Amino acid sequence: MGRTATNASRPNMGDRMKIDKYDKIFSQVVREAADWECEICHRSNIRMECSHDRSRRYVLTRYDPRNAICSCSGCHRRTTESADDHVESFRRIKGSEVRQLMRELSNSRGRLKKFEREAIHKHYKRELGRIKALRMNGKVGKIEVEVPEVLL
Repeated sequence: MGRTATNASRPNMGDRMKIDKYDKIFSQVVREAADWECEICHRSNIRMECSHDRSRRYVLTRYDPRNAICSCSGCHRRTTESADDHVESFRRIKGSEVRQLMRELSNSRGRLKKFEREAIHKHYKRELGRIKALRMNGKVGKIEVEVPEVLL
């Protein structure tokens, strides 16, 4: 996470975005929930990243687990560079209805206040603890991540 490829077919993808504590905890939750397995190629034991369907620049979908998957760095790069691969991968993993919802949310002009971002951070710290506890108890595979109330 942290590097963004420039691509003329996907505007503003070349802009570097700051990664803050909210991005870090969200990324960790997404990767842990996927059991550190790429949701595109299903490889594991390699570098995993949090890949967003709608760009992180869209505030209302930036921290929404319905807008993110765990991907290896190779798949993340490929889907960032190819709009067709990106659409196909997210459609297959998340479904057309979720993609449409994320598109609608990202097109709204809402903002998150500081206390809302803090609530999201707290929510994902709890989610990470819940997911890790499930892993300690032998749970393997994908674990669904709850959407923070502030994003519903």
